[in-house]
Amino acid sequence: MKIKNIVFDLGNVLIDFSPKEYLEKYITESKRDDFYNAIFPTREWLRLDDGTLSYEDAKVIFKNRVPNCTDEIDEFFDFRFYDMLAPIWKNVAVLNKIADQKPKYNLYILSNFHKEAIEELKSRYKFFDKFDDEVISCYCHLLKPEDSIYEHLIEKFNVNPSETIFIDDTEANTIAADKNGIKGVHLPDHTELGQKMKDLGIIVEENVSQWTYYKVNKKSKYYNILSNILKELPKMKGYLEIVKDNRCEVRKID
Repeated sequence: MKIKNIVFDLGNVLIDFSPKEYLEKYITESKRDDFYNAIFPTREWLRLDDGTLSYEDAKVIFKNRVPNCTDEIDEFFDFRFYDMLAPIWKNVAVLNKIADQKPKYNLYILSNFHKEAIEELKSRYKFFDKFDDEVISCYCHLLKPEDSIYEHLIEKFNVNPSETIFIDDTEANTIAADKNGIKGVHLPDHTELGQKMKDLGIIVEENVSQWTYYKVNKKSKYYNILSNILKELPKMKGYLEIVKDNRCEVRKID
């Protein structure tokens, strides 16, 4: 397969999204189940994703559903939600490595995301500039894993599906991509992104020797001490000793 187009999901691929960790950190234990069940596994949450419901209207619905969590709901939607959506910097580094190879690869986003949240994140983080284009559910009013959103992606980006991969943490979404001719790359563990890109030949393992240098002038009071220590050290693989030009050096190869 010749890959020309790489499409990234955001949540738990490039952006951490862990509601239960948020609950443990900010919501009193006695309220956690009520808070979670009133918000996340609901039709209203999907309407936020497809752009047919605003945060202000959603807050009214959620607060009526769980009146004992009104303050927590305001706090969540007004500012803490954005702090919960932190970049996965190791994966952003992978993205940067791929972007450095342009124009070899075109980079795109396909993600279910709330309008307020995506706009806030794009204002905070420069790595969004690495992408050539995006399909975000709240703007097109379509959701993964519906076929229509993949059809929209293919048409909007004018890409050949057989030259395109899509990376997502949810298997249903990658299965839907496969169904629409795009190779789905399931990423259940975000720490595996770099390895999956290597397996596909998109990024290449770099074997670069790293040296750590310690230099001591012969006139230094430490020179004789270090010189004697070096003479006593066993010859160990990965170490190189040099004594020359009035300097004593120890180099360690990582």
